[in-house]
Amino acid sequence: MIPHKASSSSMPSSIERDPSYYLPTKIFLVDGILFQIHVDFLARESEVFKDMMNLPVSPGGSAEGMSDENPIHLEGVSKDAFRQLLRVLYPSKAIGCPEVLSFSQWTLVLELADRYCMDSLRRHAISKMEHIQQVDPVDKLVLARRFNVSQWLLPSFTEILQALQFVGSSRCGFFGRGNCVALSGHPRSHALA
Repeated sequence: MIPHKASSSSMPSSIERDPSYYLPTKIFLVDGILFQIHVDFLARESEVFKDMMNLPVSPGGSAEGMSDENPIHLEGVSKDAFRQLLRVLYPSKAIGCPEVLSFSQWTLVLELADRYCMDSLRRHAISKMEHIQQVDPVDKLVLARRFNVSQWLLPSFTEILQALQFVGSSRCGFFGRGNCVALSGHPRSHALA
């Protein structure tokens, strides 16, 4: 038997909101797309987002993010990058079925985690990216330098050196003079000497 819906007049006058599971939402405008999400997912990972949620409201004005007409604008963020970030932050649709992201999708997550000071998410993205096979070592080297992921530098350079043994030293200019000089002194750089 399904109970009938209580009328508003029969509702208790002292209704409380659960402190853990009454989740506030905000509306974000990202790359021309509106997203309505629970702000706790972003605020608990990032002081930047936490501060964004607590901006003062001008008298008579409405807080940003409370309506489609007044969303929080995330400038310089692509809708695809924001979607990948949300895929990681929101729990999986099925328990025990983690989201599987490609290296390029994890790169988008890493980019936003770095931009918005989401340190634990940044570490998580780096950890996931380390286990993805068949990634171009040049791409990984570029990301290592861009996001200061020092543990990727030596393995990437080593893999590039191994590839150069087959390609030849004529392509060394691609890596820059300083890097080629450094690589030529590496014990595994017989092809560059």
